[in-house]
Amino acid sequence: MLFGAILLFNFKYLRPRFRRLVEILGKEWHFIALVAFFFYVLEAVILYYPRLYWYEGDNRWHLFASSYLVFFSVYWLIFRSINAIVGKYEGQERERILAQQNKFWEEQLDEQKNAVNAARRDRHDLRHHYDTLLSMLEGGKTQEAVFYLNAQTRRTESAALAGVCEHPAANAILSRWVARARENGIKTEIDAGIPANLPMDEVALVGILANSFENAVEGCLRCPEDSERYIKAKIAYSVYNGAGKLHIVVENSCADDIVFESGFPVSEKPGGGTGTKSIACTAERYNGMVEFTAQNGVFRTRVLLHLL
Repeated sequence: MLFGAILLFNFKYLRPRFRRLVEILGKEWHFIALVAFFFYVLEAVILYYPRLYWYEGDNRWHLFASSYLVFFSVYWLIFRSINAIVGKYEGQERERILAQQNKFWEEQLDEQKNAVNAARRDRHDLRHHYDTLLSMLEGGKTQEAVFYLNAQTRRTESAALAGVCEHPAANAILSRWVARARENGIKTEIDAGIPANLPMDEVALVGILANSFENAVEGCLRCPEDSERYIKAKIAYSVYNGAGKLHIVVENSCADDIVFESGFPVSEKPGGGTGTKSIACTAERYNGMVEFTAQNGVFRTRVLLHLL
């Protein structure tokens, strides 16, 4: 019974924590195994040198017990120290990923806002465009008028935003990724109930949405060409007893060979995987949770955020 309890304790409590350290430390963890080796040598000396312990008149069990106490104490101190170092390293890594992603998506937001402002200016200057076209047509410059009209149409369409949701930043980034998905022949279906006054940092929100849709588009593009490529998204915000929750679910068609490691999909791109880690860091920041699954050719990203 005692052995079973110790085994269960090691498996449930110690093993996950040691595995976490091993994954982060890598080969450096092997040097710590030398502590166990030297303890084994010390135990052998106590029990078998200079004579076998069962031939000794004096009892060596106090030395044996003391050596075990020292061994476990040393290992516990090593574990605590490395665990603190790893925790600090993970915190710094999360901050680095979030800072990198936030800077990128701030630039994307500025780009989208500039595009929206350009579209508004175009609508404001529409009368001048009409005058220019009319002047060209009256002068018999039909071909030039067609080129001018096509250029203005492309410029206006590139800045146009679909009415996906009420939140300006979320609407801008979702519209962009919907357009990119459709350009690649990917069907999109989005139900985004994001209010304009969502109590959440817009850069963090844009980061989650953009990373989720970027992964979804890339997942669809890796599907066989003759298969159906689609993205479905359901985003809902609810308030209960003064506490807000934002629930995001993004589904997309995917290949069948997706590999997971520590709950995250392994990216095929060099240096990939930053997007999923950024989503997880933001979810942790808002005391939420994130889950990535792939089953029967469908990849799902689930994010739950607690918003005060």
